Amino acid sequence: MAWQKFRRIDTYVTKDAPLISISRDKFNFNSVFSRLARISPDQKVIIHLDPPAFRIGFEFVQTDDRDALTIVPMNKKNTGGGFMCTARGVFSQYEWVAKVGRLQSSKDRKFTPDKSGSIWAIQLCPAFELHSSRKDLDIPAESYGIYRYLDADGTVVYIGRGRIRQRLSAPERQDWIFETIQYSIVEAQEDRERWETYWIQRYKEENKGRLPYYNKLSGTTSGSDAQHEASADA
Repeated sequence: MAWQKFRRIDTYVTKDAPLISISRDKFNFNSVFSRLARISPDQKVIIHLDPPAFRIGFEFVQTDDRDALTIVPMNKKNTGGGFMCTARGVFSQYEWVAKVGRLQSSKDRKFTPDKSGSIWAIQLCPAFELHSSRKDLDIPAESYGIYRYLDADGTVVYIGRGRIRQRLSAPERQDWIFETIQYSIVEAQEDRERWETYWIQRYKEENKGRLPYYNKLSGTTSGSDAQHEASADA
């Protein structure tokens, strides 16, 4: 078997890095990013969204564009601090954004932006914003993505990737005990692999290095889904 290089997904950033963070209904631009992007109190921000890629773009303008949102200093004196923008409409219309804003760990809500033209963009993590009960299954048959199974207590017992509904009906899973499937639609296999790894590593960080119960029984970090996708693409 050929060696495969582990691709690190680094969620740790220093305090002097330019950051955009997400809270319940706000976007926050830290002081380092605000200086880099030359944000001023007389500006507004136009928000751009790319839902399939889980990306958000921010364009800071001084025009009277009706879709531009107000930005305000994080502190009243505005002495070199950052700015924030309340965007309740975005959070109410796009659950994949709102779900990230509700994540418990601040590590999962901070992002290093990159610039393309006049837009500063951040890459969000798909955060299992969709859900279905195992009993009343309503997941589209052809949906590919990342997913996790939760038991009656809300404990995550498996994290996987692939064709979500099809994997649920795998013979070896019929005796698995869980009640809820949470998932995100992710079309590209490379992205599915990336985000499955991300969430398994985050689970291990929060659980003293342990894997979810059925991932552990599968014998590999990515479980039987990795073998299934490999055979399906062969």
